[in-house]
Amino acid sequence: FFFLMIRRPPRSTQSRSSAASDVYKRQVSTQSTWESSQRKILKMNTRHGLKIYKLHRKSGQRWHLLRTMLTQLVQHERIRTTHTKAKFLRQHMEKLLTIAKDAEGSIPAQRRIQGILTTEFARKKLILEIAPRMKEVKSHRTRIVRLGTRKGDGAPVSYIELVGNEIEKYEKALAKQERETSTRPDRKEWEKKIFGEEKEVFLTKLKQAKDDLKRLTSEDEALVLSGHLTKEEAERRKVINFQPVKFFQAKLKQVEHDLFILNKDRYDPIKFVPLN
Repeated sequence: FFFLMIRRPPRSTQSRSSAASDVYKRQVSTQSTWESSQRKILKMNTRHGLKIYKLHRKSGQRWHLLRTMLTQLVQHERIRTTHTKAKFLRQHMEKLLTIAKDAEGSIPAQRRIQGILTTEFARKKLILEIAPRMKEVKSHRTRIVRLGTRKGDGAPVSYIELVGNEIEKYEKALAKQERETSTRPDRKEWEKKIFGEEKEVFLTKLKQAKDDLKRLTSEDEALVLSGHLTKEEAERRKVINFQPVKFFQAKLKQVEHDLFILNKDRYDPIKFVPLN
């Protein structure tokens, strides 16, 4: 009984704590060894292709900005933006041109393009005009040219363009003419000539787009009368078919505005009024 009354002394925690500290030291040493090995790998291998342009935006905002800029670049083939956005846009434009190479007979490729570009006009232009033009070109299908800094915040500004566009061809022809004649053309007269030619082209394109819209609308009305098409589907098709007309109207308005600014006196307070 006396033996049972004797209390056992408490176990020493020294051995347990020392074992835990040994495990912790091993973990720290293993982690530091792994980190040093990763640092060595990063020093050995250059970080090619790991640049991510966040543009101070969340992923959703960045995606919508990218879609809009890709659509504008396809429609105009040359746009002016900040240098960082131009570099961000270039890598995605190259991928889009690769998708569009064989998109004319591929439904999956057309659906991928439909999920990126926001207008029907841009999709058709990319598949039917730009992609066949660049079918044999595998890389460097876009070009970035620096234009200096912006007036307000001093941000570096550039323009990004698709190689082989009409503006580039015209500028090369003008530079060749300048080299041959050894005379520099008047800037104002040169701009008037460019805007005049653009106005004629856009008037022709606008007329063609209106004729196409009229033809497609009459075809849809006939399908509605025959019962092969619903009125809601016909209205949706009309909205899609009206996009080229809307685009060329906006371009024509812009050219008329540029001509008005070019011809008017700089001190004249008269404002531009678009023609209907």
